[in-house]
Amino acid sequence: MDVNPSLAQQYQISALYFQDAWKVRKRLTLSLGLRWTHDIPTTERFDRSVRGFDSDAVSPIAAAAEAKYAKSPSPQLSPADFHVRGGLLFAGVGGQPRSLWRSDWLNFAPRIGLAWMAGSKMVGRAGYGVFYDPARRNAIQTGFSRQTTLVASQDTGQTYIASLEDPFPKGFNMPTGSSLGLMTNAGQSVTVIPGQALNPYMQHWEAILQKAAGGTAAFEIGYVGTRGVHLRAQRQLDPVPLERLSRSLVRDNTQYAILTTNVANPFYPLLPSTSLSGSTVQLQQLLRPYPQFTGVTATANDGFSWYHGLQALAQRRFRNGFALASYTWSKYMEATSFLNEADPAPARSISPSDRAHRLVAAGLYELPFGRSRKGFRWSLARGWQVQAIYQRQSGAPLSFGNVLYYGGQVGLPADRRSPERWFNTAVFERATANQLVYNVRFFPLRLADVRSMGLNLLDLGMSRKLRAGERATVELRADAFNVLNHTRFAAPNTSPTSTDFGAVTATSQLPRNLEFTLRLQF
Repeated sequence: MDVNPSLAQQYQISALYFQDAWKVRKRLTLSLGLRWTHDIPTTERFDRSVRGFDSDAVSPIAAAAEAKYAKSPSPQLSPADFHVRGGLLFAGVGGQPRSLWRSDWLNFAPRIGLAWMAGSKMVGRAGYGVFYDPARRNAIQTGFSRQTTLVASQDTGQTYIASLEDPFPKGFNMPTGSSLGLMTNAGQSVTVIPGQALNPYMQHWEAILQKAAGGTAAFEIGYVGTRGVHLRAQRQLDPVPLERLSRSLVRDNTQYAILTTNVANPFYPLLPSTSLSGSTVQLQQLLRPYPQFTGVTATANDGFSWYHGLQALAQRRFRNGFALASYTWSKYMEATSFLNEADPAPARSISPSDRAHRLVAAGLYELPFGRSRKGFRWSLARGWQVQAIYQRQSGAPLSFGNVLYYGGQVGLPADRRSPERWFNTAVFERATANQLVYNVRFFPLRLADVRSMGLNLLDLGMSRKLRAGERATVELRADAFNVLNHTRFAAPNTSPTSTDFGAVTATSQLPRNLEFTLRLQF
């Protein structure tokens, strides 16, 4: 039985924006703007939310736990280095503000744009702007919900203390709210909002040259770049310190045995009915900064990203339609994830959203027939339009875990790649007993040259609109999606211990799909 709280939270945002366009010369126009954004942090109507984590506060059980540990210390951790500190803070409690974080008032976003007519048929455009993402977060209601487990018997069914009529004879465990203070969720993991939540923002700049040709065609080429600052990244505040982890490039069973050794639990019996309620505990738990918690996760603003792209576009209009084609060659890097929980900064890596090459071609054509040479109208043939969209795109870079890599080429040439062996699996350790544990990871989060299958998709459509009286229109449509029936494989398995390691076991694109539509609009 779960007893959960209701949620009544409020979030507000205000913004001011100034903009002006200045025609410097006949062929030169300058656009200037400035936006200021202020978001008032989230508040919960009855202050039922966590607000930060006090890393320096002495836990109420510190004296008892530290004294107990001093009686039976581990050789790897002296009693002087064992501290029980830290705990949750709550909105509106103990002098804390009701808002879930401190407000950021310095969200100024300048914008500047330039348009220059280089000739009668050529225009150059350039611009720079800053764009903020509000720091809105939802309330975290740790302590305000509680579960009561059904215990029907305490002697494996010889006698029963619960029945269908009264399944919870001892009643329900009621939430403690913020009353336990620093002890809330002790013995378990917690998630917190940092006291200062910054607003992530993107810097965007571009320079584009456009040229008309013959009045019906236009060409465009340009460079686009972005830089992400203060991006959100999940940080573990309670990791096993890096200096306690093995730096061996292969499995270090000696260090693993040390960290997983069961030692006397200094929290016994201080944290009953939790994962730290036993008489023994693994040594790695006591080495953490806040050993009375199994994890302290916070969303920090440590992330950043950068993107560079070359974009080209060609389009032409015809009497009965148009055609266009665009191509993008780009690279998208980011640092929003940590390679090791205790790393001071996120690891730089190719972004999972990176698509190095993307080609799109599209066209629409109104069929020219519908009249005979003698002027007789073919009513069924007149007014049909044909549409086509073709997309070709690079695949997503593959991500690997904390794998044991022996060196060598991971990616395979296209002629050697197959669904059964998408990349070179021979350069990885496959045996479960030899996998890395409790080590400092060096293998990157993702590999830019090892990707899943890209997009190769052609869609066709045909449509016609008919008048049905003065106020109604009937549209007939026939669409064929993935008309060439190209199979697109899903990402291959990247878990070395799996029997499917390196193999593709699914598809991520529908086969050819035909759709017919009759639409009446009135």
